[in-house]
Amino acid sequence: MFKQTALITFAPDSDAGARDALIARATAQVQADLNYVGDGLPVSFNGGDKVWHTHFANEAAWVASGIDAVLDAIEADPIVQQLDAAAYAVSRFSVPQPALANGVYRALFLSFFKTVDPAIEKQFGDEVAAMPDYIDTIVNWALNPVVKARGAKRWHYVWEQEYASLDGLRGLYMSSAYHWGHVDRWFDCEMPEFMVDDRLCHSASTLTNSVMADYAR
Repeated sequence: MFKQTALITFAPDSDAGARDALIARATAQVQADLNYVGDGLPVSFNGGDKVWHTHFANEAAWVASGIDAVLDAIEADPIVQQLDAAAYAVSRFSVPQPALANGVYRALFLSFFKTVDPAIEKQFGDEVAAMPDYIDTIVNWALNPVVKARGAKRWHYVWEQEYASLDGLRGLYMSSAYHWGHVDRWFDCEMPEFMVDDRLCHSASTLTNSVMADYAR
């Protein structure tokens, strides 16, 4: 399947009714297999007030949906302060709990600030994808390279997780020794492996039902 994740940040003084109207208009214009909007949570950093998920059968269906033009309109709207979006084929994932409900979705948009050797990029991806082996509060996850990006950076990867509650993200994920003692070196300017740009999107949002349940179909 193919997915677009969009993080929409509104101007602080924008009207709530105008925000709701923009979201309603956008979702009505795009025909997708899944069209879901979550509310951004305060723990986010550059993570959007709204997180818009759209799922498609394949990349061709994504192109045919016209979502690119809809995102152009969102980006140009004066009530929108920032739009970061990533489109990607979903191929690397694990969804052992597709029935997850009333949980928390988290996405990390990241980019490399330099050219990365393919072998090093593979090592990075393997180490990030191994995080659920050490952090059991991660219920479902996916890590995929970005096909088309827009926003503050040319996003290279989206690292997605689902949690039963916000405590799973704020607790074990953020305190894990594997996270800070191993994976973090790719993000740390004082380490020789440093290659991830420090302009990240750390987005946590509400989740009625698992959006990753579709990934396993």
